[in-house]
This record gives sequence, C-alpha cells and structure tokens, in this order.
Amino acid sequence: MAMGEEDTWRRRSSRGMDPTPGGRFGLLSACCRYLMNVSFEGRNLSFSEDGYQMHPKLVIILLNKERVWEKVR
Repeated sequence: MAMGEEDTWRRRSSRGMDPTPGGRFGLLSACCRYLMNVSFEGRNLSFSEDGYQMHPKLVIILLNKERVWEKVR
C-alpha cells in the first residue's frame, strides 16, 4: 500500500498537484472524505481523519462440522 501511495504522489507532483499528506490533494484526506458515515449490514465502517476505523468490531467466522460458514455472536 505504501508503494502505491508513493507512486500516486509522484504522479500528482509531476502534474503540478500538491502531493503532501494533509494537503489539498492528500490521499488520506481524500479517503476520509469518502469513508465517513459508511455502514454495511448495520456495522459502522467509517474512518477518522487520522485513518483509523472509528468503531472497530471483530467478527469471527468459523467453519462448523457440517462444513458451513457461520458467524460467532
């Protein structure tokens, strides 16, 4: 992921865009803008401005004896 981010910064700087983190075109700020108030199946998947998931929740999925996947609640 870091290599992809570095490549993105190089391309942006070659086009005259601001590649600095937290800058107008910073990758982190762009991601946070689109990943706020995101929910899926009742789970909050939003990220903070620092890049951390706001309400992390561990979901464990097991393969039972009948070879069927099930969630542990």
